Amino acid sequence: MLMLNILVIGSSGYIGSRLCHELVNLNYTVSGCDISKPDFNQENITFIHKNYKDLSLSELEKYQCVFWFAGHSTVSKSIDDPFGSFTNNVSDLLDLSKKLDDLKIKMIYASSASLYSSSNNAFSLIANEERSNPYDSSKLSFDMVVNTLKYNVFGLRMGTVAGWAPKIRMETIFNSLNYNAYHNSLINITNASNFRAILYIDDLMHFLINELDINLSQETTSQIPLSSWSGSIGTLGCEIANFWGVPIHFGKDDGTYSFVATDKYLKSNIEQSLFYKPISERCNQFASMMNWKEK
Repeated sequence: MLMLNILVIGSSGYIGSRLCHELVNLNYTVSGCDISKPDFNQENITFIHKNYKDLSLSELEKYQCVFWFAGHSTVSKSIDDPFGSFTNNVSDLLDLSKKLDDLKIKMIYASSASLYSSSNNAFSLIANEERSNPYDSSKLSFDMVVNTLKYNVFGLRMGTVAGWAPKIRMETIFNSLNYNAYHNSLINITNASNFRAILYIDDLMHFLINELDINLSQETTSQIPLSSWSGSIGTLGCEIANFWGVPIHFGKDDGTYSFVATDKYLKSNIEQSLFYKPISERCNQFASMMNWKEK
């Protein structure tokens, strides 16, 4: 394993906080950059408290790889601030990728599997320009422009991330269902027939570390879908309810869209016996990391 100097942009957020945690445990030299100071214990990293768009070439040149997980990361946030979403997810990110390309530093960044979404459940594994909100539009816009520019970047079209992190987002679907099952002894499900691609954060960390070990020297411009599991919201909810032994309340559908993503890229560097796990085992791992005790 090469002991690289790594920069994680978005280190105070959900994915970034977990990635810093994993990299430090593997003895990488890690810097984190975020506009927000971490509200959790983050040891053994060098923290840079600034907007990533203000990082200079002299600050960036010491790194061998940069991870970007600092986007407007939800549909609702992007709808509330559409101009900010395009500024952050497209123009500022393009400026950063240009700096890194000039320095010959690879950037691995967060795109989204919601680019494969559909409002009528007509599933596709190919992204198209028919985007219904500023979040998806900004993600696809950056992917398309950076491909034309041929910068040395690697985009991850990730399913909805699930699992523990130092800065956890409890509102994502897997986390939220488990939280309500444990704390409220009830699971509420809407849009049961709609589909989601789930990306377990343990799988994502394995994939990212593997990229540092194996593929960092490859100069490519590409995006791939990353998903651990795809299925209906109703099926996911029933499996989680069964694990916790709690009832389900099915609410009224509110017209959310569906998306699925293949697991073939994610499983390519994980032993299949470790990758294909029942949802109950994923729930048990999550509860253990959350220190939820049996009631």
